[in-house]
Amino acid sequence: MQHEDTLAALQFAGIPLHDAWARYRSLGGGLDLLWFSAWLYGMSTPDAEATELIPRAVNDLIDARCPPELTQFCRAPSSRVLIQADGTYPRT
Repeated sequence: MQHEDTLAALQFAGIPLHDAWARYRSLGGGLDLLWFSAWLYGMSTPDAEATELIPRAVNDLIDARCPPELTQFCRAPSSRVLIQADGTYPRT
């Protein structure tokens, strides 16, 4: 599930939860830290905007803090399902 993969990427990269939440808020996210945490741990279901902004915030921090050779292994998934050029769905 998206929240599990996002939390795993956050933990793999060693990014503190508060830093991810602060980045999410700087992107315009409206969840407080409690609800942000609750989504990551699968205890709440926020609106579609939040489920798009949270992974974006995590990926922004991963890009900024992790060496490029590691960023391919720890990414938070987008909630959008995109079809690849060959017509298949990406693996998650």
